[in-house]
Amino acid sequence: MLWRAEWALAVLIFVLPLEKISYYVGFTLKPYMLLLPIVSIRYWLNVACFRRHWRWMVLMAFLLGVFMSIGLLTSTAITDPLAAARRLIQYMLLSALLLASILLVKSRQRAQFAVKCLIWTGMLVALYGIFQIVGRFVGFETEMPLVKYLSYRPELEAQLRTWTVALGELVVPRASSTFNDPSLMAGFLIGVLPFPLIGCLTAAARRQNGKFIAGMLCSGVLLVGIALSFSRSGWVGALFAVAATGYFWRRVLIRMVRSREIRVFGLIGLFGLLPVAGFAELAWQRVAQTFTIQDISTAGHLTYAMAALKMFAEHPFSGIGIGNYSSYYATHIAGQASIYMSHSAPLTLLAETGLIGTVIALIMGRAVFRLFRTALKQIRPESSDYALLTGCISGLIGILGGNLGYDYHNQAYIWFIAGLSISVCMLILSDVRLYTQKVREPTAK
Repeated sequence: MLWRAEWALAVLIFVLPLEKISYYVGFTLKPYMLLLPIVSIRYWLNVACFRRHWRWMVLMAFLLGVFMSIGLLTSTAITDPLAAARRLIQYMLLSALLLASILLVKSRQRAQFAVKCLIWTGMLVALYGIFQIVGRFVGFETEMPLVKYLSYRPELEAQLRTWTVALGELVVPRASSTFNDPSLMAGFLIGVLPFPLIGCLTAAARRQNGKFIAGMLCSGVLLVGIALSFSRSGWVGALFAVAATGYFWRRVLIRMVRSREIRVFGLIGLFGLLPVAGFAELAWQRVAQTFTIQDISTAGHLTYAMAALKMFAEHPFSGIGIGNYSSYYATHIAGQASIYMSHSAPLTLLAETGLIGTVIALIMGRAVFRLFRTALKQIRPESSDYALLTGCISGLIGILGGNLGYDYHNQAYIWFIAGLSISVCMLILSDVRLYTQKVREPTAK
């Protein structure tokens, strides 16, 4: 059979991180936007799918409607309506991606297949990032050929080649892989990291040495990729993801420690590889920059954060308009469009949508996490469903943690992982409802 949902999933996941292979047409036209209608056309035309998921259709329509009203009305009155329109087009495509991931992942087998594709894609992204660093020192070209002919964004084209950070007198290259920004690469790897970590824990609990070693290798490669991004927000996000994974799997960890299981020391050693390799000093210098106001990056981030708070203070209820941070910053604060975000997703949300949009976003987020909690209560810890769902949740928590110090909430991989999480929850709750009906039927007779 030429068309299969598994192929559609694999292709869609593979193109999610290909941000550099994009073209700017008023907004960034990315590969997933072109593939989205193709890989999911069978489900878009299937009325039964829409009937089964009508609640989420209404939810997405409500979300888009509210943001469209706030974004267009406030930006028309205050700053740049075209910027809001471009961002709203992006939100519509991201919402379509989220819905497509829900429609495509309609069984546990496909959910597990999607996770495997995410891990393999994450490995390729991390290895390519490592290859960039090696190539920088050896002195050979590491960029993909297509990047020379496509433009992620005209004014950022020069940054597509090499990112660096000054650590004292040393200029250190930063891995960005297939992304325009190292922090965006780190965000993707954060979303993938919990899955191989959970694979390590489940393999250790079942004494499957081969799978444990494979999970260790995958986790190590992802961690090295995150480390070489030299993204402070990425490092924070990784800590959130690892902490969330440890919390969900604390019973296994405690049992391993009490039994003096050798595998737990292997996990601890995994996180000790980077300092042993001489990375600790560079990492400490990078972290120390956060608390040094004289540092250009730190001073800039502080300036942009204060600007976001000023925008919110001037327009507390409706905000300045979705996608209008740059326009407002240039018009009312700095006199030039030198930045496109506040480097903090919560502050950008607060500045652009005000209290109304922020409250709505919190309500939507609370609804999704309530769905996660409801599904977790229905499954047994250490089961395959538990591994799938906690991996998704830990990845999202890590990305949210990273978003405290950066703004990549509009990245496609976040919305895909969110859709995968919702799909797994729906599968779990669907089985619970089916079981409840079967139990009640004999009683009714």
